[in-house]
Amino acid sequence: MSVVAVAMSGGVDSSVTAALLKQKHDVFGMTMLLHKYSYDAIESAANICKQIGIEHHVIDLQNQFKQKVIEMFKNEYNAGKTPNPCCICNREIKMGLFLQQALLLGADFMATGHYANNTHHLLEESKNLSKDQTYFLSLVAPEHLKHIMFPLGGFQNKAEIRKIAQDMKLVVAQKPDSQNICFIPHNYKMIMTPKRGNIIDIETGKVLGQHNGAFHYTIGQRKGLGISSSKPLYVVKINNNDVFVGDCNLLKQNTFTISSVNKLEQMDNTTYATVKIRSSCEKIPAIIEFYKDNARITLQSDKHAAIAPGQICAIYKQNYVIAGGIID
Repeated sequence: MSVVAVAMSGGVDSSVTAALLKQKHDVFGMTMLLHKYSYDAIESAANICKQIGIEHHVIDLQNQFKQKVIEMFKNEYNAGKTPNPCCICNREIKMGLFLQQALLLGADFMATGHYANNTHHLLEESKNLSKDQTYFLSLVAPEHLKHIMFPLGGFQNKAEIRKIAQDMKLVVAQKPDSQNICFIPHNYKMIMTPKRGNIIDIETGKVLGQHNGAFHYTIGQRKGLGISSSKPLYVVKINNNDVFVGDCNLLKQNTFTISSVNKLEQMDNTTYATVKIRSSCEKIPAIIEFYKDNARITLQSDKHAAIAPGQICAIYKQNYVIAGGIID
């Protein structure tokens, strides 16, 4: 019988994951201590473990999380990028350091409540596409995926998961889903340091106003710019704490590059595939040209607006993720 550590957040998905796996495996629960907001999750996960009769371990990763995720998040925003901390956390913390601890505690595998499938160590989309989380897992190293299980990937909808929780009388059956960044439950701007800069018309070079930090802006933003204009203006570029604005047509492009490329399977240097440039967008046909740890993406459709540096580009062949990288 395999020993499975379940990464437990105290929510319904990871709780059902643990309860289902206990029917077939030797299971114990693990929860990460990452920051001051972790304690409610730890308490909830401990209660679930007690209810279903498994051990619960708390793994203190606060220092590593601060360095690899929180500081990265702040630095990227200050550099005018739009980072995705959940993707970095999945790669560096949850399916990196946390997985290592699970294996040291005797687990053969670690299971999570992500909506995805791990088919013969290949990252495959969930049956529930509306909840699919493969985009957020596209940076996870292939050698780590070999030890990961996604038991919820075969379910068609979230209602099935809640029904299982209700039938098992799990205390979290009606707990709402979390929607916020875990270390910033309210507003990410609260952890940033204000720094004055200019708002500049990118076509004329004219300074239109000032701001208190480029982190207040993101590529493609139109509202809340803090300036007046006779025509609609959008954020088209952020550089050295200056925010450049211009016409929406300046946002549109079909070619960009990605770095820190994570290949999940072998492929040709030039590959035809589809890509997601945001978690919520549709897949876009593209040509991908790989160069060591980088790649050039050419979208095979109309030009797309607001391709944001710092966000993740996930690359798919049909319903499998074959690579992921960070948009430059």
